[in-house]
Amino acid sequence: MARSAKLPETEQKTAIHTLYQSVSSCLIVVSAHMVHKGC
Repeated sequence: MARSAKLPETEQKTAIHTLYQSVSSCLIVVSAHMVHKGC
């Protein structure tokens, strides 16, 4: 099977970037919540 040109790699990078942003926002929310609770 011939691999299509750079499309899968680009999609993978986009997915990783999206995942990284989601994790970052989640961590920020959790950190802020912990600080707010005084843990």
